[in-house]
Amino acid sequence: MRNADKEPTTPPSRSARTVDVSPAMAVEIGLKILALEAAATRCVSMPGLDRVDEPRFDHDQPYGPMSPWVVTNARAAVRLTHLDILAAHMELVAHADPPIVTATALRMTAAGVGRSDALEATLALATRVSARLQERRHWRREVESRADDLGLSRRAARQYLADHLDAFVERVLVACALEDVMTPALRLQSLGAWRCITSVTEDDPGAEWRCTDATAATLRRFFADMDEDALVWHLSAVLAPDDPDREAIRHRLIGSTLVRAASPPPLAEIIGPGLLDDLGYRGGRSLIDQLARLLAALCQPPDWLSPQDLLIERDRLANWEIDWPPAT
Repeated sequence: MRNADKEPTTPPSRSARTVDVSPAMAVEIGLKILALEAAATRCVSMPGLDRVDEPRFDHDQPYGPMSPWVVTNARAAVRLTHLDILAAHMELVAHADPPIVTATALRMTAAGVGRSDALEATLALATRVSARLQERRHWRREVESRADDLGLSRRAARQYLADHLDAFVERVLVACALEDVMTPALRLQSLGAWRCITSVTEDDPGAEWRCTDATAATLRRFFADMDEDALVWHLSAVLAPDDPDREAIRHRLIGSTLVRAASPPPLAEIIGPGLLDDLGYRGGRSLIDQLARLLAALCQPPDWLSPQDLLIERDRLANWEIDWPPAT
């Protein structure tokens, strides 16, 4: 762990390779900052994380020219109301996309645009944010709950989840520091889960992550006549205890929709009237979201899923009469 109490004070050095934030991106980030701050329901009290009211995008800031965006997202992480979705999504994306792969890609991007110093400062900030989140009572409850699910002692579960949280917060804040210069694929890979967590309904990372029209149509047909009893039955059937390897594949499939363009549309757009009441509470939305993401992943299988595994997973749902779109 890095020194969690030391606030970086030395601005990153400039180089001939330095890339400036475009005026269009500056406007876009300014609007996003307003939106994230408008959604705030908790106060933030951490050194260096004051609200950014007049963002500037110069390079002489601790986290590089995108510092206002890094700070705003760090504030959003510290003041998250619910930490259960954070714990769930950070595990899902870790299974779907090994953190070291994304971290390496982000580091290479930073080096290529002269922001390596900013990256190191951002990593130090991420350590502070992760440490603050782990001080929350809700986080300790999450550790206790997950310890039983994982079959670990509380100490082991605490370390397991802390490692995942450290990697996730680093991934998010570094991606924010580089969002104006990264490739579209890397943005999908690094920010989907976070955008989902911070969306109003906790289920929509945004249009960039949206599945194909064919997948969306399949989801609408599947959920059209479903009510709460049918939802519980389907989830019980698909997520029942099974061979650990197959369970791991399903969790990885669900997570894969958060790191590529395979995410379902907002749930309100794909369910029928029988599930409208369930959208009114977080537990109901979470159940629908899990099932929708699994089906979306099987409609648009990720590259790592073998044709044999795709056939096995689709065959398990043969009785559901799903009209699968052709795999591409």
